Amino acid sequence: MTFQFLSNNNYKLVNKRSNKRASSSSLKGFFFFVSRLLLLLRDSKMVLCFCGNVAVVRTSWTSRNPGRRFYACPKMGSRCGFLGWFDPPMCQRSTVIIPGLLRTMNRYEVEVGQLKMCLLVSWVLFLLFVLFWK
Repeated sequence: MTFQFLSNNNYKLVNKRSNKRASSSSLKGFFFFVSRLLLLLRDSKMVLCFCGNVAVVRTSWTSRNPGRRFYACPKMGSRCGFLGWFDPPMCQRSTVIIPGLLRTMNRYEVEVGQLKMCLLVSWVLFLLFVLFWK
């Protein structure tokens, strides 16, 4: 299908294979489809990075921006350097509470790792005791 421009700013849609003129209803449907597609593209939240790729949304867990989402280049470690904030900054209370919760969670994860190691060592000692008891 192609457009052929006629006089006085009129045009028609022509099927090149059969050289038939498209009906006005199909032309209206085509323009409706294109206009809806353009509206969807305009309203979409697609953000392009400096590389031209669609940026991905990631979450920051730093102490300055805990839990804050941002757009970044999808190629991790690339030199694109694109960064754009996805949502507004968090309230002051959240920026104080979340880093404390993260520190507590990290401390518990370390403690769980140590307890697992102690449990493993105690099982090994128990098995050695049982095997070599005479």
